[in-house]
Amino acid sequence: MATNIEEKLREALEKASEGQKADNKLSAFEKALEEFNELVDKGIIKERGYTLMTGSEMYNRDISFNMK
Repeated sequence: MATNIEEKLREALEKASEGQKADNKLSAFEKALEEFNELVDKGIIKERGYTLMTGSEMYNRDISFNMK
């Protein structure tokens, strides 16, 4: 047996989800993401990923000179 609060909550969630589907910007971003993932799957492009240096890479650099 649903209470009045539960019914109102369901209605509010349904309205919110309908509003998000109608949002053109959101659908444009989702379409762009799908196209990007297709290009990654085909091997045309690569994801950039997390490319920051780690702590050990920053502070433990090996420096060598060509000396004979």
